[in-house]
Amino acid sequence: MDINLFKETFDPLLARHLTSKKIVYEKITTNETVLSVLKHIQTISLGGKRLRPYMVWSLYSSTTEKALVEDLVELLLAIELFHIFCLIHDDIMDEASMRHASPTIHVYTETILPHDTPTHIRTRASESQAILAGDIVFNQVFELLNNVSWKNEDVGKKIRSVFVTLINEVCIGQMLDIELTTQKETTQEKVFEKNKLKTAFYSFVRPLHIGAIISNREDLVDFIITFGEKIGMLFQIQDDLLDIVGKTKETKKELFTDIAKNQHTELTEYIRKQADVVYKEKLDAFCGKEITQNDAQEIENIFIDSGAIAHARTLIETYSTECTNLIKERNLSPKDAEVFTNILSLLKNRTS
Repeated sequence: MDINLFKETFDPLLARHLTSKKIVYEKITTNETVLSVLKHIQTISLGGKRLRPYMVWSLYSSTTEKALVEDLVELLLAIELFHIFCLIHDDIMDEASMRHASPTIHVYTETILPHDTPTHIRTRASESQAILAGDIVFNQVFELLNNVSWKNEDVGKKIRSVFVTLINEVCIGQMLDIELTTQKETTQEKVFEKNKLKTAFYSFVRPLHIGAIISNREDLVDFIITFGEKIGMLFQIQDDLLDIVGKTKETKKELFTDIAKNQHTELTEYIRKQADVVYKEKLDAFCGKEITQNDAQEIENIFIDSGAIAHARTLIETYSTECTNLIKERNLSPKDAEVFTNILSLLKNRTS
């Protein structure tokens, strides 16, 4: 089952779960604002690639005859809902206005608050409500993990342990990311560390690790860590690239957010450390500032003319080749090799 067929099966299950939670919340309160905020969680959840639960599913389905998504529904929902929780809080930290072509939770909330409320109170209230909405989603994750019918308790303990590690890694990775935005310059090593934790381990290594445990394939864990780190770096560089040259219709996100938030990426590091100093000066003039439509073409030209775009594409190709070589060198079974080759193919030429 490819990721599109997986989404077709998984998305109705996610929608059903969120609808059931809406009924629970309506029994707790009749407050229209609160219920509207909680309902908007379902709106922003309708988009998304379902990449992380698919990582789990890809290993499970390759080792289980007549596997059904419903077999792992609570675990897969927990993984996707934790991602939604992260996005809600991430959008607040990044001051993002759009998520999957819909207003982010805090932006949506501000539109439904009384318009005569002072601006600073509206902003604080909308961000606070979004934080709490995220916390409620996290509570759903906790509930689902407790409800999972594990093969045996040992499997349950192992998966919960990996999930705890995943949470620690992505949160610390996000903290490193935020810390770097306060710095004018950084190092390649620090950019690599935050990308490893907040992207590679979060999106690939730990979901595949969980997939290996639930499939009784822990013999693959050492390979998964190496493969997952490399493909995660590939994925992150693609994201950095799409922030500059992507198409909003496809990414469903605003462009140049990394520049506006002074994010340090592989591309900005290249400009600052390897390109002509004139491009560094031009880049610094835009970093940490609001980007207007008039700025867009000039910023794109900085990244193209400096060689940063070409550098990123070369890195993507290098990581892709390294992942292919890893699969060959490990002498995986044809079925295992197919799983990891399909994951690589899924990501190699993505546009969103």
